[in-house]
Amino acid sequence: MAIRIHNEWFMPVKVRTCPCGEKKIDVFSWGQYVFGKYRKIDNFCKSCFKTRIIPRLSAHANDCGCLFKVNARATYKIPPWIKLPKKMCEI
Repeated sequence: MAIRIHNEWFMPVKVRTCPCGEKKIDVFSWGQYVFGKYRKIDNFCKSCFKTRIIPRLSAHANDCGCLFKVNARATYKIPPWIKLPKKMCEI
C-alpha cells in the first residue's frame, strides 16, 4: 500500500494575538486546499507551534499512516522554526 502525502500550507497572517494568548507577535495560519479552495485549520505562533500544531498532525498521521509535506502558501516564506519531526515528513 502506498503512503499518502498530505500537503500542509502555512502563511503569515495579520492578527494581533495568537489563540494561545501571546500578543503582538508573528502569527501564522495553517491550512489545506480542499477542491482548490484554501481552508484555514488554525492560527499559531512560534511559542505554541510545538504544543498545539505538532500534536494534531501527529494524531492524524497515527490514524491515517500518512506523511506531510510543508508548503508556503502563495509567495510567502516559511520560517525555519516551522519544522515537522522527520518521521512525519516526506523524504
